[in-house]
Amino acid sequence: MRSWSAHRREARARTTTGWRGAALGALMLALTAVLGSAAPARAQDDFKGEELVVVNYGGTFGRFWTQYIIEPFEKRYNAKVSQVQSLTFDTLAKLRAQKDNPQIDVWLMADQGAVIAKNEGLVEPLSADKVPNLNQLVPKARVPGDAYAEFLFVALALTYNTQMVKTPPTSWDDLWKPEYKGHVVLPDINACCGHLLMIKLAALNGGGIDKVDPGFKKLATLKPNVLTFWSSHDQMANMLNNGDAWIGVWASDRAGTQVLQGAPVGLAYPQDGTVLFGNGIGMTKGTKHKALAEKYVNFALDAAQQTNFHANAVLGPTNKNVKLPDNVQKLMPSGKALDNSFTPDWEKIAKFTSEWTERWQREITSK
Repeated sequence: MRSWSAHRREARARTTTGWRGAALGALMLALTAVLGSAAPARAQDDFKGEELVVVNYGGTFGRFWTQYIIEPFEKRYNAKVSQVQSLTFDTLAKLRAQKDNPQIDVWLMADQGAVIAKNEGLVEPLSADKVPNLNQLVPKARVPGDAYAEFLFVALALTYNTQMVKTPPTSWDDLWKPEYKGHVVLPDINACCGHLLMIKLAALNGGGIDKVDPGFKKLATLKPNVLTFWSSHDQMANMLNNGDAWIGVWASDRAGTQVLQGAPVGLAYPQDGTVLFGNGIGMTKGTKHKALAEKYVNFALDAAQQTNFHANAVLGPTNKNVKLPDNVQKLMPSGKALDNSFTPDWEKIAKFTSEWTERWQREITSK
């Protein structure tokens, strides 16, 4: 018969073994939990070549967007990004046509088109949980319900060939100068700048969004001076550089980029004011790559990416932590030009877009 001491030694051994086993088991469970939680985090950053289809405006914007947004995003998330080059209303038409089977995952549009897309249910709202950089935006870059987000601010500008126009324009009325006959280039109505020009001219002549007749009538008197209506930014850049266009109306970022590149292009903001507007980035309703699309939108709103992209593309950033270099900042509207400027009511404009487009084609661009 074993002694009481032997029983105690055996009990201690079982207790020690049990404690060690329990501790080892707990440690293994903890490690499993840590590893298990770490794995998804790594997976979130690796999309293993998943393809995202996004809109790009093209031109110098497109080159910088590819360099500072798309290429680093592909590297960061191991994803493939395919680009569709498209301006605002062409993009809107694509979203409508693809409504039942969307092919575009992330779009870029000027506010005028973005508001219409939102109202027609073509967008997938953003979430600050999935797109945390929404919380870093200046207040006016957040839209109601985060249907999309503003990723840039830009202005309507008078742009001119510095070899043909020696004195910078100071007023929209300069477009009517007899010496510019046949060399004025204006935006087509399907580029958002066309609507904005018409609204600004209406406002300068006793009208506005609710009373556009003065704008259409004023534009109609400019037709003898007009060479053509541009429908792509590359077209406008080429005409300014080769001297076909002496003066015209363009987006400030495109003109500013030409200035920084040393092209024979000047940029002026009329003292009677301009139009300030934003561009939205958002997801298409029904995107099949929502998680990757959210990463892409968040990436485009990041301060580091906006610092690089906006400084090169000469655009107003929307992330509050971005500071532009002085040579870029001076190309933004200021003084009287800024004081006399306005930001459009896009919800109201959206109601009239189709009507204005038909009227423009009938009264402005028709022979």
